[in-house]
Amino acid sequence: MDKKTAIILLNWNSFECTRDCIESLKAIPREDYDIILVDNNSMDQSVDKLVENLLSSVDTEAIILDPFSGTATTGLVAAERGNQAVTFDINPFLIWLGNAKYRNYTEDCLLEIREKVQQALKEYKSFVDQDNWTPQIFNIERWWSSYTLNILASLRTALVRHFGEPEENDDSNSS
Repeated sequence: MDKKTAIILLNWNSFECTRDCIESLKAIPREDYDIILVDNNSMDQSVDKLVENLLSSVDTEAIILDPFSGTATTGLVAAERGNQAVTFDINPFLIWLGNAKYRNYTEDCLLEIREKVQQALKEYKSFVDQDNWTPQIFNIERWWSSYTLNILASLRTALVRHFGEPEENDDSNSS
């Protein structure tokens, strides 16, 4: 059995540089390697562009695996291209967010959601000093500072006032 080499590329706000590196690797006349792209929380949309760039050369029959799906961008781009995607994450919030991004929504539903979200954004600051619910996740500060977690919990409280508590596999807002 031939061994494969894993080439790990790190990206942080560097679309052009990382894209050029990937293109150079693709020019290597051998196929016994995998490219693993790791993004360090880029804020410039470079990871979205890189995912699209990588997937553009993948056969639509390929199944895309994203074991650290975060906000589910890779799975969404794969689905838009016609690939089947399998995504995982251990963070319950990110799983919820990914599922929300994957749903199909009617235009009327989106308008209603937009109105409710705008109201929640106006109200959330009034909940900052309250004891808001946060998920009981071991070492939750690994993902968010206590300040950010407090803001997120306040925003969640405001959203729950308008949308109700989320339910497991709730598809009532999709078409």
